[in-house]
Amino acid sequence: MQNNIVFLFLIFITIFFSSCATITYADLNLDKSVKVYMHNCPEKEFEEVCYIEAFGSVGASKKLLLRKLQQKAKERGCNAMIEVKFNDVINVYPVATCIGIKE
Repeated sequence: MQNNIVFLFLIFITIFFSSCATITYADLNLDKSVKVYMHNCPEKEFEEVCYIEAFGSVGASKKLLLRKLQQKAKERGCNAMIEVKFNDVINVYPVATCIGIKE
């Protein structure tokens, strides 16, 4: 009888934790001097300048990574970023990438 209770408790805990959802977001264009293009490219001509990666520590936010991308793009003389992407390495270490451009 006690084994059945433990078994039911474990099933309940498994179902409870597997149904959790987390939503994260990052405001775009935190730095107005460096535009962010997630999927589309600017309609006017541009020059690709550099590829940029930002690595975060455990739990670093997308907002922080986006800010780091924009800072590095600005340092390299870019005024926009295209193909901005966010990834997680093993769902723990966040990574953001982009291509810095001059419009």
